[in-house]
Amino acid sequence: MGEIYSRIPDTDLILNEDSSVYHLRIRPQDLADTVIIVGHPDHLNLITKHFSEILFISNNREFASQTGVVQGKTITALSTGVGTSKADIVMNELDAVKNIDFLTREQLQNARTTRIIGIRITNTIQSDLPAGSIFLTSHVIGLDNVMNYYRGLQEITDAELKLAFNNQIKWTDDNIIPYFLKGSECLKSIFMKYFISGITVTVPGFYGPQGRYLRIPLRTNMMLHELNLFRYNNLRVLNLDMDTSAYYAFSALMGHEVITINAVVASTLTAKDSNETTSVVEKVVGIVLKEILSM
Repeated sequence: MGEIYSRIPDTDLILNEDSSVYHLRIRPQDLADTVIIVGHPDHLNLITKHFSEILFISNNREFASQTGVVQGKTITALSTGVGTSKADIVMNELDAVKNIDFLTREQLQNARTTRIIGIRITNTIQSDLPAGSIFLTSHVIGLDNVMNYYRGLQEITDAELKLAFNNQIKWTDDNIIPYFLKGSECLKSIFMKYFISGITVTVPGFYGPQGRYLRIPLRTNMMLHELNLFRYNNLRVLNLDMDTSAYYAFSALMGHEVITINAVVASTLTAKDSNETTSVVEKVVGIVLKEILSM
């Protein structure tokens, strides 16, 4: 088990020459207290076009960020790509910017909280949820294994959701240990008046882990069927994605607030796509900015 450092080594907290964090290239003065994260880089401008003033811009690899002002409130918009490997980078580096003194490499005495709102496009596994629908992820089931590399997962586990899953799903893969989390109650209470709520299942890939295959057959095709039927406190599994579990887990362990809002662009079961992806995402952005401005 790794030790808790008093001074974080250079090899663990890697800084660039301008004292920004390695991947995101953000410094403490560049990051707002509220961050909107999108997976698709083309959606970043759907947020930043509302900025009356841009304070900071960074582009590095797949990570692009801008901090700007909307009606007097400072907001950071961040495009990350998809996958829990990206979430591992993003959450560790955002938290470092907020809660580590880059000069002494020590944790700050008083931890600071960041509000993180994810806006995602997604497929649904429910046939009655049409393309163009919007929902928020109240709970997430992680089948990705990333958080099993960190301490503290048991302390933040949603025990009731875990029990329901174990009672209803015949899970037999000992190589993947599911984990069960809920999103920020504070942010959920703000946005639930606009959107329905559901469960997201996070998996480590787009094809086989989500029931798709091209030339290599799947080992089993039962998972989608079982997840489609799963119920927990009147909630259903509405989608599979590749990163929400890590965002929720890191936020819970680090003391941040996070919620993900999903714009449905297609159905995994019917393969019917929406031609209105941009307009649906714009609708979500409008609601998110409205609520941020009232916080």
